[in-house]
Amino acid sequence: MKRSRLGLLGATLYKETDVYKAAMTAKALSFLLTTNLLPNGFNNPVLSAFTNAAMGCVTAAEVARALGSAIAVAEHRTGTPISEISVTAP
Repeated sequence: MKRSRLGLLGATLYKETDVYKAAMTAKALSFLLTTNLLPNGFNNPVLSAFTNAAMGCVTAAEVARALGSAIAVAEHRTGTPISEISVTAP
């Protein structure tokens, strides 16, 4: 997630240039957050995972923490690498 060109939306909450790691973060978020807070119409699973995580947080700092630690938390809870964790579509 990036801020706007004018900076009106605040600080950068998540910035990842490695597409694989961003996908694994989305996978971890989907695993950790089983409650769907999104309205109908979200078809992109990666966008859905990140948006759902943001909607479940109260502050921007909480969003940044959730996005930044999702892989580590999911791996810790399961005891397996994120690449081996199975996530089913809602």
